[in-house]
Amino acid sequence: MNIQNIDLFEMHEPLTGSFPFAALTAVLPDDISSISIHWQDTMEILLIREGTGRVSIDLEKISVKKGDICLILPGQLHSIDADSNSSLKISMIQFPLSLLSGGTDNDDAFAFLEPLSKGEQVIPWLITPEDGWYNEFRQCFEEMFQLQTFYSAAYPLGIKSCLFRLFYLLF
Repeated sequence: MNIQNIDLFEMHEPLTGSFPFAALTAVLPDDISSISIHWQDTMEILLIREGTGRVSIDLEKISVKKGDICLILPGQLHSIDADSNSSLKISMIQFPLSLLSGGTDNDDAFAFLEPLSKGEQVIPWLITPEDGWYNEFRQCFEEMFQLQTFYSAAYPLGIKSCLFRLFYLLF
């Protein structure tokens, strides 16, 4: 369900600067009570660091727990809630798919990412420790989170290399 004309577009500070990538951590309900249903034109990857809850993606509810990773494509409706007896600590990264593609038909990355941006390619929404490639995927996520947090001089190169690795693992 790629609904880009519905009035639930996430209004937030745009990803700014020459490198549009963001990483943050939030605790539900401590920081905010929940993340209401919305969509945005960027991709999000969520890592559940603590607790249990539900992530709804295109109106399908998924139970999540510590260690789970959720993938949310551009244009997908999604929301996040902690279970009533739990808090939910989530780290997330957000980026436009265009960060990895030159946008031309003969661009190798474009051939894989364009169907994702149009909602034509299916990828798993939930990655768990039971998945054989989970550890490598999570390691890339953690590395990007650290690079964004500590801003080394060449952090865009490190983040892009990790993103390419994540998509390689997905495909």
